[in-house]
Amino acid sequence: MRSVEEVKIKKNKNMQTFKALIYSFRFPQFFFFISVLMMGFFSGGTKQIHSIPIILKLIFCAVSIFFLWWGNSLLNDFYDLEIDKITNRSRPLVRGLARPEDFKKFGFLFLFLSPIPTLFVDFWVFLISLLCVVLSILYSPLRWGKSPFSSLFIACGSSLVFLQGGLISGKTDFIFSLFLFLSLSLAATSKDLKDYEGEKGKVLNIFTFFGREKGKVINFFLNFLGIFVWVFLVPKLFWFLVFSSLILSLFFFFTEKLKALLFSYLLVLSFVFFFYIKP
Repeated sequence: MRSVEEVKIKKNKNMQTFKALIYSFRFPQFFFFISVLMMGFFSGGTKQIHSIPIILKLIFCAVSIFFLWWGNSLLNDFYDLEIDKITNRSRPLVRGLARPEDFKKFGFLFLFLSPIPTLFVDFWVFLISLLCVVLSILYSPLRWGKSPFSSLFIACGSSLVFLQGGLISGKTDFIFSLFLFLSLSLAATSKDLKDYEGEKGKVLNIFTFFGREKGKVINFFLNFLGIFVWVFLVPKLFWFLVFSSLILSLFFFFTEKLKALLFSYLLVLSFVFFFYIKP
């Protein structure tokens, strides 16, 4: 039999692992995807919000996204461990707060569990959840997220989540989803800057190929176009989008604050969406 001390040590290690798993959850990105889901939902109007069955379907879908994103975050931490030792030293695996194999195990577990809640929603919503799992596996385990086209995965995932929201409310807006894909395909390239030191010479993206400073200049124009592209969908916001594109692009160019850019982009996106659905 194990001694009381051994049991206590094992219990402490399990608690530490649990805390590390929670700490690895990326709340800002999860909030972004939930916001996109809600936009897709409200693209069908506001009448459905009074229907309890519809709200339950929305909750099931949100739970699915929660586990999908948690699993994706854990797998990203596992497969990017060597890069994070240089660029993200505060992450649990880098600090030795958990075993890498635990992150890999729970990452795949959460990823494969994530489509289950959508079985209670709709066949097509479930199918999209399965596709999102495939995208996640391609992104981290198969390392396609370290290709020059990594932003396409984020853009595609966001567009699919938007469509899920529309399917729940009964109206699927493919046009807005397409513009969301185009916008994020350009703007999401900003995420690669934070890992520049760990990825240079190993990963190909605009920063590692052109160099940090030239890459930032190119990224400035990509951010500008990624926000300004919405003008083709909502022309009446021309000057707002010119101003927003310029301010946000300059902000990230000088500060390199990715989370602030994410929330600022979401704010602009919400404003565009409001005027898009407004009669």
